Parts: sequence; structure tokens; C-alpha cells
Amino acid sequence: MYFCILTNYLNRNPLMTRILLITSLLVGLNLSIAAQETRRTPLPSTLRNTPQEASSFLSGFDKRFALMDSLIFNDSIPQAVVIPHAHFVKSERVQEVDDVVQAQAEAYISKTGLEISGQIYGRPGEGIGYDPDDPLAAYFGKAQAELQWHIFQSSLYKRANRLQELKLRGDIDQLAFEKESIARTITNQKIASRRKHDAVLSGLLRYHYENINLLTDAQAYLLANGKISSDDLLKLLSDKAEIDRQLTTILSDTAVTEQITAPNVVYFDTDSAALITHIAQSHLDLRRLDLEMELNDCRRDATDYVGTLSVSPFARYSFYLRNHAKSSQNVDVGVSFKIPLSSETTKQRKALEAERRVIARRQEDARQQILHEVQLILLELRGYNQNIYGEYERMKELKSYINMRTNSYENRVGEYNRLSRLQEYNAYLAAWERLVSFEYQRDSKLIDLQSYVMDQPVSNFVKFIPLK
Repeated sequence: MYFCILTNYLNRNPLMTRILLITSLLVGLNLSIAAQETRRTPLPSTLRNTPQEASSFLSGFDKRFALMDSLIFNDSIPQAVVIPHAHFVKSERVQEVDDVVQAQAEAYISKTGLEISGQIYGRPGEGIGYDPDDPLAAYFGKAQAELQWHIFQSSLYKRANRLQELKLRGDIDQLAFEKESIARTITNQKIASRRKHDAVLSGLLRYHYENINLLTDAQAYLLANGKISSDDLLKLLSDKAEIDRQLTTILSDTAVTEQITAPNVVYFDTDSAALITHIAQSHLDLRRLDLEMELNDCRRDATDYVGTLSVSPFARYSFYLRNHAKSSQNVDVGVSFKIPLSSETTKQRKALEAERRVIARRQEDARQQILHEVQLILLELRGYNQNIYGEYERMKELKSYINMRTNSYENRVGEYNRLSRLQEYNAYLAAWERLVSFEYQRDSKLIDLQSYVMDQPVSNFVKFIPLK
């Protein structure tokens, strides 16, 4: 009963209310100073000896309120530049790979299959090296040269097949360079995206941190005077420590510069069917397996029994030196051949056919794995879209609420709860911080999705819808 009478009296006498509040602050001064020693951020020096200094402490809240209003309602704050997708630059063909393929092709084409062989020898003497009674057979020296053409070992045999094999090997090597280039691009894009969001988040956290500092000071004073329990202060200290950890992590990257920008929220609508179809046809790992399959086909086509034969037309010239007869020469033309008697070629083709089945199995497994990962990314993107939409709507509701409450505070009669008002601003900051965090996570997933598309910007499959 007494409390109600006192409350009505204070409401009718705002000046008396302020005097009583300032008096309470001065009475608890000594306990407040003792409480400061256990906190990281000390109470402002304004809360010292005089009513004017106590009033200055209260005005610190009003300064924070003005700063928060300028942040939330100031239309001059630049709007965030939306980067809704990763900027993809297709990797150039590596010239060194083409140089290797060209050199190998030229080396292969130069295989003519022609071969010159020769011999020069002498006979030891009559009765041993030749018959002395036959003047034509009695030659004591001989020189011979032979030109052979190994047809199936020349580049004319299955030339197109062999050159295609070299090209396919070069394309496989090129894909390895493309994969490394894409990995670097994706990493750089993720770093840029993180810095972009951290620049905004660090600025918001700084506002939040200063608000909690002021609340901590006030709560510590009230606790020291027995006005509140320790639960509120403990929660504030925990929130402050968490913000401090986030700021420490963000600012460890010296390239991050705080930059507050107004939310510019975009909702992403992805054409999942077209995206999945395109990835199934163009993913780099799947392209590599396709090339390996083509290479296997080339090798199987080049592996046949004819290629193991040695059929060599030749032309041979011989010159004979004699003592008792005129020296002579002759030319022989013919074909020499060797026919292997083995089933090696058949076994090689069976091995290549078995390898082809292995590649086909790897293709199917890789395709299923890639599509599963893409579907998981799309599912996570939908979740982040919903979270962003929810936080954006929450920010709009809180902004409307804060605007309404601010008008009520300006038209108030008597005192009001400054702690609650600052907590309202903190609620808006917390929603904004969550929005920025969700946008970063969503953009990271979009960049991950870009790493699966590879040959064009992922934005070709994404529709961007600004939220109003």
C-alpha cells in the first residue's frame, strides 16, 4: 500500500524523482567503486562526488540512444553493395601443355619406319673363307647395305588414333591445371566475401560492445546497492565476453576495415533442375573421367594383332672384292616378316576392357557423389534464405517498435527505464548481426556451388529477388 502511494506521488512529481535517483547514486558510490575492480571496463569517472557528475553518468545513456538512432534511422548510411554470386573467370588453356602435345605429335609423325642397315667383312683365306677353285666364290671382302621399311612401326599405321591419344592425354593434363586455378579462385572469393561481411559485422559488434559496457556499469552499480540480483550482470558479462571473442577473431585479419552499411537483402531463387543437369554434364571431375574413357577406347583400338607383326619390304645392295676374278655387285629386293605366336594382344585388350568397366563405375559413383553434394548445398541455401528472410522481418518489426518507443520516450512524463531501452537497441543489433552472419554463410555456399559449375558463373542459374 505504501509502495503504491509512493509510486503515484513520484509519477506526479518528476523533479522529485530525479532528485531521489541522483541521491541513490551518490549513496552507493563506495560500493560501486569496489565493484569496478572486478570488471574489465571501469565505471565512468563521471560517477564520483557531485549530483552534477551523477547526472552526467545518466546522460551517457542519452548519448548512446542518440548514436543508436543515428545508426538505425539515418538514411545517409550507404547501402550495402550486394555481391550475389561468385565472380568466375574461366581458366586459360595452359600453353605449356599444348607445347608438350605438339612436340609429342611431331615426334610421332617423324616415325617413318625406314631403317638402313649394313655390314663390311673380309674372309680369312683360301681353304677357310672361300673355295679357291671357284673364282666367283673366291672373294676376300664384301660390303653390303640394306634399306628396310617397317610398315606397322611407322606413323602411317593408325596415325589418327595415335595423335588422338596424345591430344587426350594433353586434355587430361590441362584439367589438372584448371582444377588448381579454380581452387585458387574459389579461395580468393571466399576471403573477399568474408572480409566484406566482417567489415559490417565488426562495426555492429563495436556498437553492441559499447552498449553492453554501459549496461554493465549500470548493473554493477545497482547490484552493489542491492537493487538487482547478480543474474542480469552475469548475463551481460557473458555477452560481452562473446562479443569480445568475435571482434578478436575478425580483427586478427588486418585487411578488415570497419564499414557500417545499411542492409540490402537479396533472396536467391535457384533453378535447381537446370543447375544439376549442367553440373552432371560439365563437372571437371566428370569431364576427366570422360576423357579417360575416350583414352581407353583409343588404346583398345590401337591394340590389335596386326600391330605386332613385322612385315618389312627391303632393298639390299652387295659389293664383292676378288683376287682372281673381277669384283661384282648385286641388288636384292624382297620382304622380311616375323609373326609372333602368342595371345598377348588378346590379353591386353581384355585388360583394357576391364579398365573401361572400372572407369564407368567411377563415373557413376562420382556423378552420384557430386549430385548429392550439390543437393545438400541447395538445401542449405534454402535454409539460409529462410533465416535471412526471418531476421530481415524481425529487424523491420524491431525498427518499427523502436521508433514507436522512441516517440513515447520523447513524450514521457517523469523517468523511464534506460536499461530496458538500451536492451531494445541491442536486440536490433543482435538481429542485424545474425543477418550479416547468415548472409556470409549463404554467400559461402554460393561460392561452394560455383566450384561445381566451373565453366560459367553460377548466377546463370540463380534469380536475385531484393527484399523490401
